[in-house]
Amino acid sequence: MPVQLRVLVLQVRLQQVLLLMILASSAVFLYYSFFLVQGIYGLLIAFIALLNLGVIGGNVQEISLVKGLAYFAACMPIAIAGYVSAVFQAKAAVASIALAAKRPDQFGKSMIFPSMVETYAILALLVSFLALIGVNGMNF
Repeated sequence: MPVQLRVLVLQVRLQQVLLLMILASSAVFLYYSFFLVQGIYGLLIAFIALLNLGVIGGNVQEISLVKGLAYFAACMPIAIAGYVSAVFQAKAAVASIALAAKRPDQFGKSMIFPSMVETYAILALLVSFLALIGVNGMNF
């Protein structure tokens, strides 16, 4: 085989390897970004609760013990489900990264499992949000 052809074959192989490395690193980043979302959901609920209480607006209102406990209970779904789903989502993402590393053609299928666990965090966010709206409208 001529030298120029060998160099061309090596360049093509190097480009393939670099492309696979870029795809693998982007997959790891995509999986890693899943872990950040539960914290953002909790932060969103905390901001809504603090706005409802007037802490952020500078107009702090005095509330009863019952209403304080109702706010606490309204924030608990995202606190508990967010933590539990983050732990299980981490396990699912680790398995998905391992699958994508061994079989890059299975990347799309491996994305499904961490996304399914994310559903529970989204449901907890919805429950907490609706509960905070309900508590804010109560008079006691």
